[in-house]
Amino acid sequence: MLIEDGLLLLVILVACTLLIVGILDLIWPTRPRDRTRRREAPAAPAVEASADPAAQAVADPAAAQAVAPESAATGAAEASARQPVTPETVFGLYEARRFAEVVREGAALLEGEAGEPSVATRSHGSAALWSVVGLAKQALGDHDGAWAALEAARDRAAAPDRPIHERQLAVLTLDAARARLARADNRANEKSPERVGAIREAIAWLERGRAGAPGDVALEQTLAMARSALWPACEDVSKGLMARQEWEAARRLLGETLADPKFPRSREAGVRDLLSAAVGGEIGQLTALAVRSLQQDREAEAFELLQRAEELLTAVPGDALSRHRRQDLVRRLGWGYAKLGIRRAEAGQFEAALEPLFRARRFGGGGADRQEEVQMALVKALQARAAAGKAPAEGDR
Repeated sequence: MLIEDGLLLLVILVACTLLIVGILDLIWPTRPRDRTRRREAPAAPAVEASADPAAQAVADPAAAQAVAPESAATGAAEASARQPVTPETVFGLYEARRFAEVVREGAALLEGEAGEPSVATRSHGSAALWSVVGLAKQALGDHDGAWAALEAARDRAAAPDRPIHERQLAVLTLDAARARLARADNRANEKSPERVGAIREAIAWLERGRAGAPGDVALEQTLAMARSALWPACEDVSKGLMARQEWEAARRLLGETLADPKFPRSREAGVRDLLSAAVGGEIGQLTALAVRSLQQDREAEAFELLQRAEELLTAVPGDALSRHRRQDLVRRLGWGYAKLGIRRAEAGQFEAALEPLFRARRFGGGGADRQEEVQMALVKALQARAAAGKAPAEGDR
């Protein structure tokens, strides 16, 4: 019995000893587990850095052949982006074809947003920086912004370098002009005024480029081609507008064509015939609208439409319309005024009837019966005026 009690006491003592040792090990560990973990933690970024294609190429020469030059340039540009921006940074971004960043960072340097100019800025000068910003804008399709930047580069360049920048301006001009000529060609089937507008924009660009880079053969040839394409486009678009009964737009376009000092006189007869048709169509449209307004009891609107038609007919040069065409338009206008004046006289609106009746008598139209009706309505309106004790107006005489 004593032996069993002794064994039980021994087991209890061993268990208590092991429990105490475990507790002490937790409080004062014999192995520096935590320190080992803390030393191993910085190794994680090294794994991330190895994902960089450029870093892999350095670590493994065989992998260098698999790294694209553009990826390497991008990696270099990203690395430089973490450093203060310098002209070299901007040039690197341009080589990496990161044009939007070139414009942003280059503008910051040129506008002094980066602080005092660095040694690199002073050694390169601002001409090169303006140039690369302009080329980046050109690549982004901002032709106007590119012109301003490249022009600034040319103006700041030393005399021996100016031809380089003039050539850049010439290339930009050709790029902008050809883009607009291509846009005009793409719209040829639409017979839209935007086609003519695109050609005119191209000509304006080429003329600007010729002033900035005089004597450039490619500019002169493209300019001659654009001008020769303009006149047929004007005629073709005008015909399309008239086919859609857009008479006013056609008349304006043809008038601008004839007024252009560079318009070849050999095409004048055909353009004047088109202008005559456009003017006739517009006046006919206005008089038709006036009659419709009368039918809908909108007399003020009808009178305004007839006045617009009259002003248009008066403004057209005498040689722009054939004699027969002009007489036909005059008769139409007179008929519209007569209808309005007689309508007002019959309604007892004698004062309001006088002006359209006088105009109807001046223009004629509607045949002898209609003219007699106009005369009778006019006499009646004048008698009503006299009975009211009003003095004759200037037109009454």
